[in-house]
Amino acid sequence: MSDSVSALILHFRNSIATQQCVSSLADNGISRIQIVDNSEDDRKSLIELEPALGRLRALGILVAVAEPGGNLGFAAGIDAGMKAILDNFGVGYVLLINADAALQSGALQKLVARAQALRTPAAVAPILLLPNGMQIAWIYYHRLLGLIFNRRLPGTFRYLSGCCLLLTPELAHTRVFDPRFFFYGDDVDLGYRALMKQVSLELVPDAFVLHEGSGASRKGSMFYEYHIPRSHFELVRTLTHSDLDRLLATLGRLITLFLRALIRTYRFRSWTPFRGLTAAWSDYRRMSMRAFTPKN
Repeated sequence: MSDSVSALILHFRNSIATQQCVSSLADNGISRIQIVDNSEDDRKSLIELEPALGRLRALGILVAVAEPGGNLGFAAGIDAGMKAILDNFGVGYVLLINADAALQSGALQKLVARAQALRTPAAVAPILLLPNGMQIAWIYYHRLLGLIFNRRLPGTFRYLSGCCLLLTPELAHTRVFDPRFFFYGDDVDLGYRALMKQVSLELVPDAFVLHEGSGASRKGSMFYEYHIPRSHFELVRTLTHSDLDRLLATLGRLITLFLRALIRTYRFRSWTPFRGLTAAWSDYRRMSMRAFTPKN
């Protein structure tokens, strides 16, 4: 059953985390792994990763690495990885998994079994386990305020984290994520497409993935503090349908993101959250985006 699945990982600098991720895939029986190097670090972390990939190849696991030469971001990186999978492994199920996540024992078989029972293009997800023991299933996004909740509230719709998703072949070999989302918001957008009946989302409650969190993205850095609000602003374009709707969603985000920047400025004792918010708002209005990839 796992022979029909290719795993896709976007590697970003943390070779230890990626090693743990690929090891968990091997333990679940995956025999085809595609890595896209988004590190933009002159291959430093990729060289550190090579011995672990060599051990996998020695076990008969097919491992391919795409090196775009820069940080493509999440959505465009996934798109590049999907094309590489099609060239290297052919059509089949694709498991998207964050490099800082580890698939727990037996999870792949449960995800595949659920996906095989579906007739429509679908994404199937396990329960997320956080290091503090917290479990995350469905997440709820407020369309006008850009706030995230762990339960349904008026104005929200549900989505599944993009940390780990098994895509059916019908979905995998389309453009799964909108390339306008560089670092965040792609899974929210996918959830809204599910609400619009364009794709199915399924949760498998007895399958688990351990997610370490956004260590490589450096919370408090310009990279993080720019891309989070930039994605929330971009979601205004994808989640609204009229001028009034767009105005309300924009005003809602300006309020909540200002308060977010205020809190984070106090927490980090830095003006970077406000600088990130200002740059994000400016680029959103100009329909442009910057990477702000950390230098090291």
